[in-house]
Amino acid sequence: MTRVPAIPFIPTASIAKKAVMAITALLVIGFLLVHFLGNLFLFVGPQAYNAYAHKLTSSPLIYPAEAFLLLIFGYHIITGIQVWHDNIRAKKHKYAVQKRLGKGTFMSKTMIISGLIILAFLIFHLATFKYGSYIPSAENPEIRDIYSLVVQKFTIWWYVLFYVTAVCCMGMHLAHGFQSAFRTLGLSNEGTLAVMQWISYGVAVFFAVGYSVFPVYFFLFGS
Repeated sequence: MTRVPAIPFIPTASIAKKAVMAITALLVIGFLLVHFLGNLFLFVGPQAYNAYAHKLTSSPLIYPAEAFLLLIFGYHIITGIQVWHDNIRAKKHKYAVQKRLGKGTFMSKTMIISGLIILAFLIFHLATFKYGSYIPSAENPEIRDIYSLVVQKFTIWWYVLFYVTAVCCMGMHLAHGFQSAFRTLGLSNEGTLAVMQWISYGVAVFFAVGYSVFPVYFFLFGS
């Protein structure tokens, strides 16, 4: 199998790649938490959510924030593919704990698959909401009625199914990635392994269920 060509500013050493993946993974989890908390305004009402979304997108900090997020996701995706490729080339390059426990979990074996599904969903999600239809707010035409767009999309059964499937894949990805990040950065050891596993599962369930609540609620109850 051919070697993946080196990419500028992307580390080539295996441990450095995993460190980059770990750091970017924790940053992405931080973003997911902030994004989830912002989405809770959907349950407050259209005016509150539209005001929140408008304040967020009209801030001068939105462009550097988006550039930073793009950098984080880009590094995580590229190094993730490289680590997966390296592991295919050399089966022995596994975490020590994986050697001790055996063949690994279903989540660890499907990281590349769940990651690609999440990437496809992210592109589709941005195309739908960030770059999708502009519906002017009834209260203020200069403010985008993103709430109505969300409700509109979450009443489509196949979109809700795709959304829930994607966030469940995100949960599986986090179930392994969260504990791996702490282990790679030396923040956990064999003594805390079991605890970190349960924390990882808790984080995974929290985000999978939490993000699923939005489409399921609006699909069942509307606005």
